[in-house]
Amino acid sequence: MAMGKARIALGVGFILILIPLIGAAWDHVRSPDEACANKAVTGIPKTANMVYVEQKEIYLNSAVCVAVRAQRYFKTERADVDAALQAVADADKAEKDVAPAETQKLQEARAKLETARKALATAEAALATKSAAKAVYLFIDEVRTPSSMDVYTSDSKDTKDNKDGWTWKALNIRAPDDASAADGKLWRQILGGTPFEGSRYVALGLGDKEGTLPRTDAVIVEKVKLRVYHWPLLVAGALGLALMAAGLIGLGWDTGLLRDTPPPAATAPAPFSLARVQFAWWLFLVIGGYLYVWLVTGQFIGVVTTGVLALMGISGVSGLAAQVIDPTPNPNASQGFLRDIMSENNTFVLQRVQMAAWTLILGVIFLWTTLTSFSFPNFDPNLLVLAGIVNGVYLGFKFKQ
Repeated sequence: MAMGKARIALGVGFILILIPLIGAAWDHVRSPDEACANKAVTGIPKTANMVYVEQKEIYLNSAVCVAVRAQRYFKTERADVDAALQAVADADKAEKDVAPAETQKLQEARAKLETARKALATAEAALATKSAAKAVYLFIDEVRTPSSMDVYTSDSKDTKDNKDGWTWKALNIRAPDDASAADGKLWRQILGGTPFEGSRYVALGLGDKEGTLPRTDAVIVEKVKLRVYHWPLLVAGALGLALMAAGLIGLGWDTGLLRDTPPPAATAPAPFSLARVQFAWWLFLVIGGYLYVWLVTGQFIGVVTTGVLALMGISGVSGLAAQVIDPTPNPNASQGFLRDIMSENNTFVLQRVQMAAWTLILGVIFLWTTLTSFSFPNFDPNLLVLAGIVNGVYLGFKFKQ
């Protein structure tokens, strides 16, 4: 009966985990341009300077609609454009002045015409070396994100019919896939410190790729709410993981999944194995943490750190070595979970208590860091050495016994 309930818990947990997985997949295939469809510039208030955001709340793994006035944003970059326009006007005026000029002023008018033509040629040559559009990057709380849009430095098809020069653009609010890349680390600065309710107010701005801060006049004064995760999807995923954990514990309680091997004729369940429990503990934490980081941020590359890999390896080697050292069945009967993992032959021993304590401490550190920073901790090398020593001492005493 208990076995059946454990299998049901595992099945229901797997189905619940599929719900946020489907939601995350939908967020990744959805086009950001949908968020800015049919946006009109007529609704932009007159008080807006060069950047405007209508949304009061934005979601991670979605998009934000930003209206930018290129003529003001690229005031410095447009100096060559304005120079070219002025050169054209000067050349036209000089040509008109040549014909009606009096004889004594003809030479002067021709000199002005020659100067205007040279200025026009210089301005056209400068414009030819520049791109018609330039990448503008989104900043969140003065941290540059990899989300960018191409904005025309001069009038384009987007602004030629708009006397105010406003253009709506869609920007992804999405972390890069690689958590170990430079942009991935910047995103952790943005997401870190988010309260457990999953949202906080942030300041949006626009700036250049080379800039460490957004442009002064391109920062939106009124902050918007950044919703890092959807509560229903997070609850479904957390409940799914909890049910799978309960199912795993149920199977381990009634089977040999987490217990020592009993003698063939044994009627009572064998004691729980500390090495197997430790391996299952890290296996569940790493899988659950990986799914959490991926579902919330969308990152799936570079999430697992070297320290976590080392701890997984230490726990796996300890479990394998314990089986090699003592392959014979355990004749003792189970005395309860805590007593089994901390005692040897029904007697509490220090090496087991130490191993269980450090496994719990490092697991809590892993869990807290992953939940609050949306990244796996990179454990200090000394902690990894300590974990190796603790497991080695346990195996050494086991070999002696």
